[in-house]
This record gives sequence, C-alpha cells and structure tokens, in this order.
Amino acid sequence: MLHSWNLSPQEAIALQKRLASSVVLKPLPEEITLVAGADVGYSRRHDRAVAAVATYTYPGLAFRELVRFQGKFSYPYVPGLLSFREIPLLLQAFERLREEPDVVLCDGQGTAHPRRLGLASHLGLWLNLPTVGCAKTRLVGTHGRMGPIKGQYRSLLHRGERVGVVLRSRTDVKPLYVSPGHLAEVESSRRLVMRCCLKYRLPEPIRRAHLAASGRRYEIDPPSCLAPSSTYRQWKRPLNSHSFKRASQLVFRFTRRALKLNPAFSNAARHSFIGYMFSVTPAAISRLRVELVRLNHSGGVIIS
Repeated sequence: MLHSWNLSPQEAIALQKRLASSVVLKPLPEEITLVAGADVGYSRRHDRAVAAVATYTYPGLAFRELVRFQGKFSYPYVPGLLSFREIPLLLQAFERLREEPDVVLCDGQGTAHPRRLGLASHLGLWLNLPTVGCAKTRLVGTHGRMGPIKGQYRSLLHRGERVGVVLRSRTDVKPLYVSPGHLAEVESSRRLVMRCCLKYRLPEPIRRAHLAASGRRYEIDPPSCLAPSSTYRQWKRPLNSHSFKRASQLVFRFTRRALKLNPAFSNAARHSFIGYMFSVTPAAISRLRVELVRLNHSGGVIIS
C-alpha cells in the first residue's frame, strides 16, 4: 500500500509534493502489446461513481476487455486533488482485469500539474505501470498557437519546464493536453496517444472507458442487427415530451434498418429495445407504439 486515503486536503497536498520525487520520466517501453484506458464517471441522480478500464491490443487497436467498478466517492472534490477522489475506485477496477496492460492512458493530467503529480502520475505509482495523462482541459501551463490539422502539437510549458504537449487529435476539434504520468516521457507519450486516436478526439481506449463510465452503453455495444451509422448515436438522449416526436422518428428509422439487415428481429425484441434505451414506463412505450403506427401509415414497415 502506497499510502492512506484518509487525509485532509493539506495533508494530501504535502503528500503530492513528496510523491512527485518518486515519479520516473523515461521513454515508454518499445514493446507494447496491450494498452488500457481509464476513466471515472459520476451520476448525480444515483449518487454513484463508476470506474471503467478498457484494454486494446497495440498497435492493431482491437478491443480486448472492459471492466467496471461502481461505488461512492470517499473524498470531496478539491481542485488539484482529483486523484484522491478517483484512484481508489480505479484500483478496484484494475483488480478485475484478466490481463495486465503494458501502458495505461488516463483521462486526466500527468506531470502537467501544479505539484507534478496529476491523476496519471499518482495512478502509475500505485500500479507500478507506465501511465500517460490525456486530459480534455488544461490545468496549468501555456503554449503557442495551435494549428487546425490532426497531428499538430505545441509544447505545454509551466514554470519554464516542458510538462507536456497540446495535441490536435482530430482536425478542427479541440486539442488534448498530453503529459507523461509515470515511467513515461513527453515525446513517447505524444506518439502513443496519437496512434491510439482513430476517428474521434479521444484515444480509443479512453473513449471506450469514458462511455462505459458515463453509462452510455449503446454507443459501446450497438445491437448486432445494426451496422455502424449515425442513427444509433442519437439514442443516448432521454425521452421527454419535447423530444418524443423526434424519438418516434428515430425508432422508425431504426426499425426499418433493423428489419432490412435482420428479418428475424422480432416485435418483442424491438419493443424491449425501446424500453431499455429510453428507460420509459410501459405507458410511454404504448404511446410510442401509437406513434409508430402513425409512421407506418405514412409508408413505413408494419408493426403489430
């Protein structure tokens, strides 16, 4: 055990300053076969947090494993002390992995931190694994003007030290703030993150962990009868009185596509899918069926 989590904010800050000297900055391993992405999501509605870890092969980026751990935060939110809030849950998730990754990409800061011990660095010390911070927002530092093209980057400087890079992972999309965590350094971290970014802003392992932690399961595992399309991405939105008409239109498009790709997709399965995705009551599902009948009369498929 590296240390106790039962610390006051003042004690946690003092501990960060001590642990920062234990962080090792060196190139990532040359032989990397398994990369993990880690993230933590929080539901205000249920007052629960979910830590998720997804692993991918490297460099092929084939999905390998996804684990989740659900619990409650035991530490309050304090700027600069995010690791004390999220790492206890992440450690529980990592214990469930069947294979140990070679490198861990974290949705958070590494050395780009006021005390050089962001979430990625702190987690790396606990796991004794190479870690890389890949944050969506800047915590510290300054940088030059960014170009709009994917792959362009600028050094992130803080107190005269290069603590990371600002990386454009997708053309004309907000950049990522990449910094080494532990057993990593800036350039090898940047290259790894860039190679893990496919068609989205986030590296694929972090993206999958983020979706799992935030509860957006349908974006992770769409129904097998659906080919990848823009239609199902819109189903993550909750059903309410204002979006009901739009929801029924999406159901119509989904049903037509599902039956075309898989004629065995039954009515019962379709209605169960509707209920699961929108988390609605039986009365709302009945109302949705009425809307589906109306759409069918306008030239759609037949739904009993």
